Amino acid sequence: MKQVLIPKIYVQDVFSIPYKSLKKKGISYLLFDVDNTILEIDKEKVTAEMEKLFIKLQKMGFSLLLFSNAASWRLKKVKKQLQIPVFSFSCKPLKRSYKKVLQLYTIEPSSCAAIGDQLYTDVKGANQMGFFSILVDPLSTKDSFFSFYNRMKEKSLFKKETILFRRGAYYE
Repeated sequence: MKQVLIPKIYVQDVFSIPYKSLKKKGISYLLFDVDNTILEIDKEKVTAEMEKLFIKLQKMGFSLLLFSNAASWRLKKVKKQLQIPVFSFSCKPLKRSYKKVLQLYTIEPSSCAAIGDQLYTDVKGANQMGFFSILVDPLSTKDSFFSFYNRMKEKSLFKKETILFRRGAYYE
């Protein structure tokens, strides 16, 4: 398996991430994917539990960003609900939007963690940029067309190559 597709941490969901440990590693910026990471693809509003997590993370001193390939209209309600910046049409795993975030906030890649549910977009993009990559299981089995295609590639990858981690075999 290509190193660029291996997350630093693989956990069940965003609630299972060891945030205190990330702080100790010097991570202060968290870039969250939206669809199937913090919000099911067919929903428009995050849960109250998710809202509480984001408030807790801000109190811990993290700067939070929603970093998604979704359209801005899709993220409008989420942005309003969570009151944090949104980068839509980010074209993950391409480096352009990651570089824009680094430049806009004048931060180093080593202070950033990117959290998402897909290897070929979230993990690959984060690793290419030197971010700390965190993979979570998708919240739903429903996917957009492009995500469905990426999931097929992931399944194929797991069948063809030596597996360094398996879905459901979490690690930190």
